[in-house]
Amino acid sequence: MFSKPGHHLHDAENPPFPLDLVSKILRENNDKISSTGDLSKQSLYSACEGCLSLLRFHFLRVASSNLAEAAQIAVQVDNLHCLMDIMTDWQIADEFLRTWETEVELADIHPQVPIVHRYEVSRITARLFVGMGKGQILASKEVRCMLLQTWLQPFYEDFGWML
Repeated sequence: MFSKPGHHLHDAENPPFPLDLVSKILRENNDKISSTGDLSKQSLYSACEGCLSLLRFHFLRVASSNLAEAAQIAVQVDNLHCLMDIMTDWQIADEFLRTWETEVELADIHPQVPIVHRYEVSRITARLFVGMGKGQILASKEVRCMLLQTWLQPFYEDFGWML
């Protein structure tokens, strides 16, 4: 079996974390980790911003019919899922939720991207909905409403078959 470059197959020996992202975080925080023994919250948020920036870039390119960029959407979504899992475990995913609910431009161009590629972006929204539903991610009523206002329609377009 083959896996994406920079990724290992998801099994007991190879955890489902994008190695390039984890390596980058560890490399950038080597001094902090050796002195404190911990990754900083800011490092995770910074990594999220980087992945989100790349996701925006590739999503916009695919929306304008450059399908050569499509594989990078899945890579960045996988990276964001990895980071969201860590942030959820540390109970600090609320900041990413606030960032995601403001991604109006991404939500607006969502219908212009072929469903097979935009589905990846809807997985992020689904993860946030599940996290809020399970109480793993806490958010104010205003943030929850903005998330729904921004992402509910694109979510239905991709997961409407579940209704």
